[in-house]
Amino acid sequence: MNASPHDAHVLRELASALGKAIAEARGGEVLRIKAARDLAGEVRDHARAAGLELLAAHASRLFALLAVPPARWGVTVDEVLAAASYEAERTKLRPSSYGLPATLLAGRILVVDPDATTRTTTSDAIRANLVEAISTGSIEEALHEGLRRHPDAMIVNADLEGIERLHAALGKPPFAILGRDGLTSHRAAAAKKGASLYVQRPIDTEELSVTVRRLLDRARTPRPKVLLVDDSPHRLVDLSRKLDGEGMTVQTLSDPTRVLEVLDEIRPDLVLVEAKMEPLDGWELCAVLRTAPEWQDLPIVFLGDSEDPESRAAAFRVGADDFVPRANDLRELTARLLGRIERTRLLRDRGDRDFLTGLLRRSAFLNGFSSLLNQARRRNRPLALAILDLDHFKQVNDRFGHLAGDRVLVAVGKLLADHLRGEDLRGRWGGEEIVIAFPESTRETAAPAVRRMLEDMAKLAIEDDGEVFHVTFSAGVASFPGDGPQPMDLFATADRRLYLAKRLGRARVLSEG
Repeated sequence: MNASPHDAHVLRELASALGKAIAEARGGEVLRIKAARDLAGEVRDHARAAGLELLAAHASRLFALLAVPPARWGVTVDEVLAAASYEAERTKLRPSSYGLPATLLAGRILVVDPDATTRTTTSDAIRANLVEAISTGSIEEALHEGLRRHPDAMIVNADLEGIERLHAALGKPPFAILGRDGLTSHRAAAAKKGASLYVQRPIDTEELSVTVRRLLDRARTPRPKVLLVDDSPHRLVDLSRKLDGEGMTVQTLSDPTRVLEVLDEIRPDLVLVEAKMEPLDGWELCAVLRTAPEWQDLPIVFLGDSEDPESRAAAFRVGADDFVPRANDLRELTARLLGRIERTRLLRDRGDRDFLTGLLRRSAFLNGFSSLLNQARRRNRPLALAILDLDHFKQVNDRFGHLAGDRVLVAVGKLLADHLRGEDLRGRWGGEEIVIAFPESTRETAAPAVRRMLEDMAKLAIEDDGEVFHVTFSAGVASFPGDGPQPMDLFATADRRLYLAKRLGRARVLSEG
């Protein structure tokens, strides 16, 4: 919807007044804080009425942020105010770019709450994180919408009956409970229902943003991968079958002396090791792994005899994370393994993954790429590397706003997820540059896969209030061993071909030159 000239003028005036009000409220005077918050609400309501939903989302977030004392505002209030002012100023030229297709959103979250105000506040905060919000007021409505639209995660009011039924019917997506307070008993009840997280009312926008990211991280998490090390073939077969039935991908190893080689190839989430083995027992194996810098954070769980306290203590001394008696119930073993994996993944992903795209950050990609290259050398197999750069991306940001640019990056992340194999490594190199590693591939076999992605990206029509634009990328592809033996050789070659692709007119993939 286009804002009328009158609406646009009013919103610019309100946004200007809001900026001044916030500056005055920083002194901590209650009436000034209330005046600033009331203005934020006025901007929100007026922007919604004018169809400027991005401006409304920013104003709604400010309304929530201003509910806490100024000492806690930090730079967040300034950042959101700047975004709101930018969108208000853009009404001189064009309407908000919020109405981009849902296919460009980072995910989809189902909100279930009978209170309309809470639903609106929660949904606005979710949308401000580039995530689609499905707003429903009851379990039955949520069940209908959920089965139709398949949410990645849910946020559900704690007082509703039938949460477990909804959770099971929708395939058990990760979900958060929205409760009245932070009492331990209420949090325990939420966990018992299967909730991953608990959010306390009144809603803190920053806390909800973290919740949204955590829920989507859980939704993206692949099947846990466990390396089972035991010198008994019979025990390997029996336990790997049981753990596979509990939702884990299990790789087995009967020769503990090969552990470093196998770890580098499969990169598991956890190592489950039999304590008593030959020729290398579990304590020695654990000590070996803890001397390798890249495996010092890898969870290691022992299986052993429960009646030997000294063996258990020795396992912890050499760096084990847990010691599970061999006779324990499978359910307890599964819970302890999955709990350890989940905590480790959470800590690792905070630093390793770019939330917007779900891609690895630069340092994490480099670590994974070095491991793949080492495997390729040992096995005398090829490895391809592609560097992608979005064409004219700055023009997208300048013309349609940075939110449109962010959604294009989200689209690239989803495009990679749809086109690439599970073993292909993908990362965000920085800005609008993406890197992909293709194991067991030459540049001749990897380049067509990148071209197919380019074709599908070019077909994606992005609409901004009646105006449609398309985004393409340029790419350069190199491969080991033909383009060099070291990571720097492959990066330099792929980057040179990317530069040539841009010089030749962009929207192309080069694997030679």
